Amino acid sequence: MDYGKWLYQQKRKTREAHKKSQRHSTTLKEIRLRPETN
Repeated sequence: MDYGKWLYQQKRKTREAHKKSQRHSTTLKEIRLRPETN
């Protein structure tokens, strides 16, 4: 496996994990971000 392909796989994995975690913690993020934006 060449480096470019491996790098792509790693990025895709982290992106997928980030998407999944975002989907589950949307309400938490909303609550957490409110005091910072006001």
